Amino acid sequence: MLFSFCDDLCNKKRFDLAEKECITILRSIEGAHKLRVMGKLMDIYIAEYSHIAPGSGITEFKAWTSKLKDPREKFCARYQIARYWYKQKQYENATREFERLLEDFPKEEMRPNVEFTLALCKMRCGDLEGCIGLLDRIQERYPESPFAAKAIFSAGWAYLSQQRTEKAVAKFRQLLKKYPDCEYVDRAKGFVERFGK
Repeated sequence: MLFSFCDDLCNKKRFDLAEKECITILRSIEGAHKLRVMGKLMDIYIAEYSHIAPGSGITEFKAWTSKLKDPREKFCARYQIARYWYKQKQYENATREFERLLEDFPKEEMRPNVEFTLALCKMRCGDLEGCIGLLDRIQERYPESPFAAKAIFSAGWAYLSQQRTEKAVAKFRQLLKKYPDCEYVDRAKGFVERFGK
């Protein structure tokens, strides 16, 4: 509903008007909705410039975001760029973007989310130790975050994918002890029963 007018304009190839509409929406809202609007705005740039050359839309969007003054808007825009590379399975680019986000926005409330996605990028790039290090850091720094249990489970899964079953089982047991009511409990129990000694 929030974007129906923007979508209509994009369908009519009126990207300039869709962009203006998104910017108007962006300036009138707060919080998590800014992230969604910024994602929509990036989609508009990608659609508008896709006929020029692959990646030209993201380049144009990046140029536009460099002019932003509001720190929250700047974070949301750069987060969307990092997510774009992640969705495109260009994990090296995504890794760079997520690392820059962590450097430039050290107090960002979405930091556990950014660190978690960065950990996934590192795993996809073959950096298991970097991945595990980030996942461990998430559960240590943000034990109340929804990403804490997910990080422990994901670390166990990462170890399991490398046939390092002892370390995997240790992570799954840690999860069961620390977060006995989380959504990963049944799967963690199954892995402990299957691979534990």
